[in-house]
Amino acid sequence: MLELLDRLLPKFGGYPLWARSLFVATIVLVLASAGTYALYFNDASLEQDAAHISIGVTPSVLTEKSATNAAEITGLPQSKDPFDARLEYTDVRTSGHAHFVPQQDYLASARAGGPVKALSGLEPLPWGAATRPAVLDIKVANNTQRTLFFTEAILDVRRSTPDRRPILVPMVLLDHPRRLTVLNYGWGPAEDVRVTARVPVTGSGEARNTTVRMGTIDQKGEADLSKAFAAAGLDVQALKRWEATATASRSTASQTASYRRQLETVRWALAPFGLDPERDVELPVEGNLRYRAPASRTPAGLRFTATIPATQPFGLGDYQPPTARYETTRLPISGARYQRRVPLAQRLRPGQTDRVEIPVSAAASSEHVFRVRLVYGAKEAVVSEPITLDLLVPRQP
Repeated sequence: MLELLDRLLPKFGGYPLWARSLFVATIVLVLASAGTYALYFNDASLEQDAAHISIGVTPSVLTEKSATNAAEITGLPQSKDPFDARLEYTDVRTSGHAHFVPQQDYLASARAGGPVKALSGLEPLPWGAATRPAVLDIKVANNTQRTLFFTEAILDVRRSTPDRRPILVPMVLLDHPRRLTVLNYGWGPAEDVRVTARVPVTGSGEARNTTVRMGTIDQKGEADLSKAFAAAGLDVQALKRWEATATASRSTASQTASYRRQLETVRWALAPFGLDPERDVELPVEGNLRYRAPASRTPAGLRFTATIPATQPFGLGDYQPPTARYETTRLPISGARYQRRVPLAQRLRPGQTDRVEIPVSAAASSEHVFRVRLVYGAKEAVVSEPITLDLLVPRQP
């Protein structure tokens, strides 16, 4: 390096050696600084831009309006029941760390120990309101002086662990008298499940708590609460004998002597509560579910209320799904002594019940008084009781 400078600068050799060495070192450092600046200029620019790019992520729930695959979430129930309330995610941030947890009305009540109201129906249904797909709502702002092209999103997952907590939901199956079904919508079993229930007394019985042990519930279990009904004054044994032999129903044999005898038997058994077996056989029940979650091993409880059938209603067909729905029958808003005929194609075997739907409509709100006659065989018919229908048809402004 010194020889090269001696050729380029003839007078350079006249300087002392230490001065020439210092001069060379200075040139080397300048060149190295320039190289370093050029090498890291791009990374420094990116870091400076990154400081002006902000991002925020909040878990949300996919809705029909925002979904490209909306077909996955259509048909969900619309109800004021907490079980059908919308699922959301709430930030319960701790120590500067965002922690989003599911927030749903029934789930919150259940994990707080209740009280909850038991579901009611003919069969368990999927928890549609709580199964909407989750979505990461990502918000990003570009405050730099250049256009950014994002080509990928990467989730750097530190860990993923299953949630094995049980989620117990009491349900009343309408064709299971005096029984409480317990559904588990969680991904872990509930152990040592016990149901303690009582029927509030309106007669001469005693409102005594009855406990039924259900063991471990992985997905579904059922508790027989007959002792709680008996303690409240219900003649459970008479109802069980009738349920084992009854074949008549209001829709097929309402005028037979057998039907009347069975009706009186059930009415006598329900006497302490003044229930009409042809209309209402359900009683309120209060209770508590106690269980343990295997993951935490700590006891948990869930207070509940339910309305449970004391026996099978005579019109059990009211509780089964319709087997057919026929065309809508149009009724005039005024008139008298007229008929509307609806062709049917239904077969009913001995001992069976059936249910069909016939929609009715009118041009305006109106009152209609009528009977329904179901014709079978050689012009035979079964006739309903008189019905008054106040049909509401709002007028559009």
